[in-house]
Amino acid sequence: MADATKALGAPTNLKSAPLAVAPTVSICDWLNCLHRSELEIGQYLLGQQLNAGGMGSIFEAEHKVLGKKFAVKFLHASLVSNAEATIRFQQEMKTLGALQNAHIVQAVDAGEWNHVPYLVTELLDGLDLSQTIDKDGPVTWQSSCELIQQALHGLKLAHQHGIIHRDIKPSNLFLQRDGTLKIIDFGIARSTNCSSATQTGQFIGTIDFLSPEQASDPRSADAKSDIYALGCTWIFLLTGHPPYPDPTYSSAVAKLRGHMMDRPPFFCTENLRLPAAGVQVIEKMIAKRPEDRYASCAEVLEDLEQMAADSSTSNVSVAKSKASCSHARKNPDATSILQSRGVLWFMAVAVFSGICVVVSVNSYSKNSSSLQSIAPEDAATTTATSPLANENPTELQNTTTKTLPTNSTKSARPIGLPNSRNFKSSFPLDMKTPTP
Repeated sequence: MADATKALGAPTNLKSAPLAVAPTVSICDWLNCLHRSELEIGQYLLGQQLNAGGMGSIFEAEHKVLGKKFAVKFLHASLVSNAEATIRFQQEMKTLGALQNAHIVQAVDAGEWNHVPYLVTELLDGLDLSQTIDKDGPVTWQSSCELIQQALHGLKLAHQHGIIHRDIKPSNLFLQRDGTLKIIDFGIARSTNCSSATQTGQFIGTIDFLSPEQASDPRSADAKSDIYALGCTWIFLLTGHPPYPDPTYSSAVAKLRGHMMDRPPFFCTENLRLPAAGVQVIEKMIAKRPEDRYASCAEVLEDLEQMAADSSTSNVSVAKSKASCSHARKNPDATSILQSRGVLWFMAVAVFSGICVVVSVNSYSKNSSSLQSIAPEDAATTTATSPLANENPTELQNTTTKTLPTNSTKSARPIGLPNSRNFKSSFPLDMKTPTP
């Protein structure tokens, strides 16, 4: 143990000597070499690792005086020299320190250990919603409403303080054993009251739950962007998959196109019985254009409360809306495009029919001239120009008369033109504009 500790450049007596480990050494390296009960971070005794992400690692810790357990989040030591990462971590500290709500994870302490910043929060007992769905499957409509309402209450307070989360998703919504839901991980949150650390062209967020405007420019994300992400999360709770799932949307580009252009397949293919009013709420939360969404979490909560109070709310099968889905796959802005496509289709059919008529008339004229050239009264001319000119003119006349009798009561049909009985079925000139 001593050799391993020495290899990391740390003093062997952790409790009496100051820590002087190089910032490039991660917390996990320490825990791999030291007994956890020996590692003190201020007033906390570090325990097992709970989670790890791109920005940092979270450990269980016990307060030496209070005897109470907390969660300690460290910025990755490799990111300490990264100014942007350090700024983000410090912003998360300040953000959680300012937000006191039952549905937001509570910060209780913060500091630095061996030049590595850390944040102490309450220790949560349970699973995040992504883990919950993986374990138990999709939830019922009633349960989903309760979870979404709790998230809305937490987001409402954050937005009132000018804090935009920018990464609302199932794994950042933690469900405790007592049923309380808490929003976690404000690592990429943006404050509307200060300059953003996000650089131009940087991608921020999780693509399965990303609003169109945030995909275009993370700095433009606002409260409506969080509402959009929460609406996508709601679909995940009901179906077990994001709104634009594999394999239909298998690539990042396809998913982005879905967020920007397509109506989620959830509204067309999932055989769920949901309140019609509830479906409308979800649709409004994930509207493509921010101006078509709810302006605030308070508005969403108001509609949910109204829906719960309305005893006449009727259930409808989402699968029954397939017909409407076939006409409204795209966003509402595409309606005019679809209508114009119908007009163009009608014009194309009309032009095609007109061309057919012109060709048929020309064919009729040519064939009429041909027929007149071989009529009996023009037998002499026919005899002179016909390849059978050396044959008996009388026989030629007789042959022509038998093939096309001039005194027949049935008029000749132009070659290549369908008869009137079949013409309508071949080219329906009275075709109505097809529904796009």
